This record gives sequence, C-alpha cells and structure tokens, in this order.
Amino acid sequence: MSWNEDRAKSRIREHVKTVPAVDRHVVLDSAIVEKRGMLSRMPLSQAFLVEGAHVYGELLDFETLVADRGQETEAAHRRLLAFLHMHYRVWDSLVDGDDGDRVDFRPVHAFEAQVDVVATRSSGAFTRVFELRVVQVADQIAVFERPVGGTLPACCPERHINPDGSFCIGLRAGDGITGASATAWWEKLHVFILCQETAAEAGFWPGEAQLSHGEAAEIELAAERAADQLGLQSVYREAVAFGSGPIASGLAKINQKTGMLRNGRSACICGRTDRHRRPLLRRECHRCGQGCPVVLEHWRRIKVAEYWRGLRGQACCGTMRECPLKKAGPTDGTAISRGTGA
Repeated sequence: MSWNEDRAKSRIREHVKTVPAVDRHVVLDSAIVEKRGMLSRMPLSQAFLVEGAHVYGELLDFETLVADRGQETEAAHRRLLAFLHMHYRVWDSLVDGDDGDRVDFRPVHAFEAQVDVVATRSSGAFTRVFELRVVQVADQIAVFERPVGGTLPACCPERHINPDGSFCIGLRAGDGITGASATAWWEKLHVFILCQETAAEAGFWPGEAQLSHGEAAEIELAAERAADQLGLQSVYREAVAFGSGPIASGLAKINQKTGMLRNGRSACICGRTDRHRRPLLRRECHRCGQGCPVVLEHWRRIKVAEYWRGLRGQACCGTMRECPLKKAGPTDGTAISRGTGA
C-alpha cells in the first residue's frame, strides 16, 4: 500500500481521538521550537510537542568497512568509526541548512537480493521468468520488478503493483518477517506471480486472491468475519464482487451523514440476535463488538473511493479490461470499483 496524504491525515485524526487527556506540563512552545538549535536546551521537567520526520540514508559500502578481507579487525573498526564520524557530519550539515535539529542517528539493517522467479502453473507448465529485487529493512520485506516496469506495469492497482513499483502480495504480507514466516511469504509471492500471468492473459485478476485496496482491506476482513458469524458469507461476497444481494440493497437504508442504519429502533436487517435470540436493534448491532456487515460494507466502499481519489493523476497502464483509472481519465481517479488489492 503506497503512502497517501489524505489517508495519513485521516489515520492520524482517528488515532488522536484515542489519546487520553494530556498533562498540563505538555505544551507546544512555539517560541522555543521555532528557534534553531534549541532542542538540547529544553528543560527536562517538561514535555514538548514538536514536528519531526525520519530521514533514511543507505550506506551502500557499509559491509566492506566492517570487515577487512572478511575479518573484523581493530584497524577495520577504526576505519569504520572514522567513516561514521564523517557520515554524521554530512547529515548534520544537511540539517543545519534547514530549520530543524538532528535528534538521533539509529542504525537500520537493510539487505537487498536479486531473485529470478519462475512459478509452476496448476497444469505443470512454467510461467515466464520474472526478474525481481527483494529488499529487507529491519523485519519488513518489499519486492519489486528488476527494473521496475520491465515485464510488468510500473504501476497498476488492479494488478496489485503500487505507485512506487512494489508488489502488494497480501495484507501486511511483508511485515514482521522471520525465519518461521519466510516460507509463507515465498508462497504468497508464488501465488502473486501466477495471478500476474492470469491478468496478463485474461485482463482480470482472480477474484479469490484479492482484498479491497488500502484501508478498505481491513474493513472487508471485519465484514467477512461478521457475515460468517451470521451465515451470510456468500451474501457478503456477492455484495463486494457484484454489488447485488440483500447486503448491497441494505446500503440504501444507511444514513449518509452518520454512516449508520436509519430507524435505529427497528430490528437490524443483518439478522443478528442477542444471547436470548432476540433481534438486535439497528442502533445496537454495530455496537455489539462483532459488527454489522451492512454498515461495514458502507464504510468499505467509502475507503475504496478515498483510495482511488488518492491516485488522482495516475495514468492507467491499459493492461486490464476494467480499471477505475481507465474510466476516470488521467486527472480524475474518483470512480468507485470493487477496488481490489490489499
């Protein structure tokens, strides 16, 4: 999932709502913050709210500095420390040229590997060779084509290729990768490659191998769980895939201002009951902790629309038969579709 400013601001606003009341000693002192070089002079008895950013720089030859001919020696460490001292001075000079202060340097372990992948189809036939670049930063892994846009589109949300060229092989698939979870990651990449071949040949992404784009994916999973509890999983899939069925028709009863079902004292149209088998009221259903699939589907569609608006200006690659970018044109991107892609 690529970064989007509107989505980031929305997420921050939601998180701010969960923050408890702050102590009176936590202040935003613009008189101090706006003066360069003053962070180190702030009193330790108070906390200050300041704007900050993480800036990452890659040391391409770091490994050669750590060891001398494969061995870590005192001379190698001395050379490394001298290099880091110079490196930090360069970063300090960059910060000094702006209106900020350097707070800290933290090492980030990063590795990159070039991988050629051939997947096996169900028929036993092989796919094309895909030349990939796998990047690991700490415990997160991202995968790109090598070079981006070589065989696959440089960007195609409907083919789960993000604007930065990274592959979306599953919801949070690259997070927290360990030796134990690495096999599952490779299996997801295998499925991703097979789906790319299907998309290239048929112009469609396999429906069983996708979730809604961006934040809508989490909502879709929650709605699926709620629908499964009610025996409505197939009905919910129909609403997502085709926009039809009881759950889809129930969206007409949503209050667009509140995002909840109208007539809150009526029985919820999803059919959920309490522990005494009595129908839950509409105003109670979404508060029960299990979710109402109708309400969740409403919010899923809102998030899908936000996702496509965030891609305003992105050109369509033209490889898929149906794509909101193709329908909306290069300057709109506001069309709403099934919106697949975690």
